[in-house]
Amino acid sequence: MGFKIYLTGHYSVDELTDILYQKGLRSRYGGRVPHSVMTFVLKNPFYAGIMKWNGQVKKGKHPAMITQNEHQRILQIMDAHNLHVCRRRKHSFLLRGFIFCNICGQRYTAEKHSKKNIEYYHCSATRKKHSNLGQNVKVMDLEKQVEEYFKNIQFSQEFIEKVVTQVKNLYHYQKEKINQRKQAFYNRKMALEKRRDIVEEKLFEGLISDDDFVRVRDKIRTDLEQIQDEVDKLEDQREYDIQVFEKVLKLTRNIYKAYTEATDLLKRCFIGLFWEKFLVQDKKIVSAIPTKLICALQEKDKVIIEGNWLRGLDSNQDSHLQGVMSYH
Repeated sequence: MGFKIYLTGHYSVDELTDILYQKGLRSRYGGRVPHSVMTFVLKNPFYAGIMKWNGQVKKGKHPAMITQNEHQRILQIMDAHNLHVCRRRKHSFLLRGFIFCNICGQRYTAEKHSKKNIEYYHCSATRKKHSNLGQNVKVMDLEKQVEEYFKNIQFSQEFIEKVVTQVKNLYHYQKEKINQRKQAFYNRKMALEKRRDIVEEKLFEGLISDDDFVRVRDKIRTDLEQIQDEVDKLEDQREYDIQVFEKVLKLTRNIYKAYTEATDLLKRCFIGLFWEKFLVQDKKIVSAIPTKLICALQEKDKVIIEGNWLRGLDSNQDSHLQGVMSYH
């Protein structure tokens, strides 16, 4: 069950541990399985039927819980999570680091009140600077406001066409490269199978001893299994490439849809790609500051923003944004 849940890509190791704990999985001391142990289990090829011993990798005789393709997919998911710092704090909030107070400029923080079952963002400034009365905003409300901002941004048609062309060219290049490597493995496989046929004929004709036959047969079998493993890895790489290309095309063609369908990890990547920060006052986002990258693309008419980017910006913020665009 744990493997199937993690393979969806929607849960971190810690979140998976919580789910399995609620379903009855316990450590030897009766608590949650430690993060390091859960990570070791997920990454262990043993559960995919693979044995590692003395520097060698062989297919075990024990029944596998997952396929080798699923094992490779788990490793890819874990690498992606580690790249985007998936380790959680006590509570994980989507907008941490992106929300700032429009009154004092202080970073917003988030809290969860277990008794009231309420999560909200608020300015982290002390009361000496200003009162937070009326400034606390529910987590879901603010995250929905950020989501709405993705409705108003799109790439130009010219830019989309260029991206599609580049992705298509890269796809064909990767496909050809993988096919060439697969053909090389198939050629090796055919040569080994032909050698196996010759050895079997020699056994029937009495030209080779039983012991020599077993030794050669086992060596050929091991080589064939290793070749098949390499072919499976290439198939996994091809599938992974397709998934990456699909995500790039989805983001390029429909930014809002790509954002709403993304995991929280990917959403944070999208926010960081498009927005430097959001300024909040009276429970509303009063201005959204785009990143330098988006400013540069917008200056070259590669990005289209509907509505007024600069609404709510004061003169200092406006000068900062113009300076960013001038820099690019």
